[in-house]
Amino acid sequence: NMALDLSSYYHPIDVPNRMVGGLRLRQARVKYTDDCQVGPLFASYTIRCYPAIGPETESQDVFGPELKFQYQKDSTGTPYVGYLGSYSPDGYIEVLSTDVSTANKQIDNLQKDDFSGPWTRALFIDFIVWNSNF
Repeated sequence: NMALDLSSYYHPIDVPNRMVGGLRLRQARVKYTDDCQVGPLFASYTIRCYPAIGPETESQDVFGPELKFQYQKDSTGTPYVGYLGSYSPDGYIEVLSTDVSTANKQIDNLQKDDFSGPWTRALFIDFIVWNSNF
């Protein structure tokens, strides 16, 4: 079977399916806002929050240790429309290694560096599956 011979590129999921390459994480993130309104009863209060995602609230600022997380445009990506919001194909993108131990270290570093948190509105996990039956 060719997929088994190329196991460094095609990672087994089950018998006919192989994952090609690594995982891509894409985060949709919002800005911390000073003027969130939760209702007319609290109109005289200034409430800080992470609001719902939208074109005016989506964060594109560089963040993290040594400002290593940068907003990236994905001109070939597909937008996602969900129940709680619409998400562009752009965002903060990290590609995980195909090596499991390296990918685990990358995930540990993302957690340590606060890649996600209360500002995260969605985290998309993209990967490619190759099926040997087609």
